[in-house]
Amino acid sequence: MIFHHFCNIKRKKKQADFCGFSTTPSLIPLVVRIKSGNYGLFKLERVFERLSLEERYQKRLEQSKPIMGAFFAWAEKLVVTVTPKSKLGEAVGYAISQRKYLENVLLDGRLELSNNRAERAVKPFVQGRKAWLFSNTANGAKASAIMFSIIETAKANGLHPYNYIKFLLEKLPNAKSSEIDSFLPWSESLPEDCAAPVKGCK
Repeated sequence: MIFHHFCNIKRKKKQADFCGFSTTPSLIPLVVRIKSGNYGLFKLERVFERLSLEERYQKRLEQSKPIMGAFFAWAEKLVVTVTPKSKLGEAVGYAISQRKYLENVLLDGRLELSNNRAERAVKPFVQGRKAWLFSNTANGAKASAIMFSIIETAKANGLHPYNYIKFLLEKLPNAKSSEIDSFLPWSESLPEDCAAPVKGCK
């Protein structure tokens, strides 16, 4: 199942951006939410990260969901009282418009409250995009995306990217469809040289 999961960090940043522009009473609840760690959500996540996926899912429903609900209830009341083009109006409007996606973190314990990890993973490729002029067609871009995904997934699972890709190229073409799972980066049957972590790959 694929979840369209947006980043709560961006919502925090949009709300924090305008905090220095006004000291009106209407801003006080929002400033409190920001200074208390996004109404406590990120503080809770630091506790939940030690739990199993199912336990994290349950705890989010019990503790995080009411906090999110209270935040959006407050935002819905505030949005009709501010100018849409103001810093505050843009921040609150963004949060409300993306509520469905921001709350998808409640659907599965595997999801994270922010997507910073994924953004850090793709950063090296974004920085080098001007040098990769061979990706000037849809097929080239697709091939690059597949390779980048394999590399970063290998790194995320503590594998040696070069050894893992070499193993795939050598063995995968002759593999049976029933054996595909054994080639995945989290498979416990991978050769030892694939699973050996290298400096900078985590």
